[in-house]
Amino acid sequence: MSIKVDRKKLRTNMKMVATVIAAITGLAGMQASAAQAYDCKLDSNQDYGWIPPRVVFVVDEPNVQVMDGIIAMVQEGPMAGKLERRDATSIQIEWSVKNIPVSNLRMKEHAVYTAVLNEKTGKVRLRAVLATQYSSYPKGWGKCAIGKE
Repeated sequence: MSIKVDRKKLRTNMKMVATVIAAITGLAGMQASAAQAYDCKLDSNQDYGWIPPRVVFVVDEPNVQVMDGIIAMVQEGPMAGKLERRDATSIQIEWSVKNIPVSNLRMKEHAVYTAVLNEKTGKVRLRAVLATQYSSYPKGWGKCAIGKE
């Protein structure tokens, strides 16, 4: 089954993502925390919009906040994710987005995202598991700009 996220809405929401990113990093900077921001640019194995071109993670172990254009379509701010340390240099982040509008069907989709982020190199891999898709999962990979907050 071929499902597409409404790309026009996704591009429009990237402006909101930039605003929220600025707010997240500004708030984290005011707090006395060791939060680390990762601004990630991604490529994808598919062109259906399920892997956003940009994802931001703000990690303050054991907590993580996630923001991207897909999240911006369904809520106004970042989403809490589940963080799990894999080893000394990498973490796994999982989050779930419900009610994602689908452009070629009259329905909304639910996706569970899993990212593996190497904190040392900034490399990231992302996979989306869609509730209605059973074959190839959308995957992405990229590099994150690392900034201490």
